[in-house]
Amino acid sequence: MNGTFIESHRRIQALRALGEDVNGYGRVLVPKLLRAFPPEILQRWIVHVKWQGLSEGDILKFMEFLGEEVDGALITQKIRGESTDNPNYTPSTAALHVSSKQPRSGRKDRHKSEPFCVL
Repeated sequence: MNGTFIESHRRIQALRALGEDVNGYGRVLVPKLLRAFPPEILQRWIVHVKWQGLSEGDILKFMEFLGEEVDGALITQKIRGESTDNPNYTPSTAALHVSSKQPRSGRKDRHKSEPFCVL
């Protein structure tokens, strides 16, 4: 499940890098992506869409939702002591190099003129 999410995210980011409006493809991509995941994910997505007042085809919101679902499922497996598909499990946010932390000021290994990028 984590691998499918990561690959989907990479492909969507590639489309965005090419300047494509990925939400224009959302009505087609979201149903196709949902088929790659367990039916419970589809049910939770529909509930989430209705609760938040979103479009079912909003691919960016869907990927955000899916990332949280995948991480939650993998953490649950870890807590239960169940093995994951990949013994070298990396949470999807770590695999995609997503960071929510801001750099500390005064760090010696980072120059002030060097930009800090958060995905």
